[in-house]
Amino acid sequence: MRQLLQGRWLRSGLRRIRSNEINRCFVHYIDKASPNVPFTQNWILWTLGWLPIGFFKRYKFICAERALHRGFGACSQSALILVELARRNALPAHVLRFPGHVITEISTGDGTSLICDADYGVVLPGPAASLARRHNEIDVVYSARTGREASNVAQILTSEFHIFDICRIAQRQLFENAMFVSKWIIPVGGIVFGFVATM
Repeated sequence: MRQLLQGRWLRSGLRRIRSNEINRCFVHYIDKASPNVPFTQNWILWTLGWLPIGFFKRYKFICAERALHRGFGACSQSALILVELARRNALPAHVLRFPGHVITEISTGDGTSLICDADYGVVLPGPAASLARRHNEIDVVYSARTGREASNVAQILTSEFHIFDICRIAQRQLFENAMFVSKWIIPVGGIVFGFVATM
């Protein structure tokens, strides 16, 4: 996992980018009954996760370390991890949202791009706009990776997609950082206030 976070695998031979590294150390899982942020990781986000608001209940970390530390999430979480790792290595990347699945497109710097599905550990040549014409190729690649027929994934990836707004990712990063600072400020502030009040 350390090598993954340091991004060495991303820089060395981008054509051989291994989104399956994320696939190996990250479990595709969402608990719909309880918050997806463990209490021990952030008690504020855990508390907010009990509200009937999907954003908090199925919270996706923007920070790759936090997401990998949690160890589980949906395809959208895997895509966000890969986007952050690409950007740390000065590679433009964005999240592609399909009906029923989320993947990443990373620009290689030489005018080409790679379509990376960290949830399945699959990498395809880009651009994303060409996916609509590549049903058979997608089916073969995903079937080989998963060991089972994958025409449903091919059907999803050949449908219309939307690019996730980068500004929203930046706003979420600020919110997330504030929550991780607040998880310490609130209890420490309470202790200090209690100590001062008893003097």
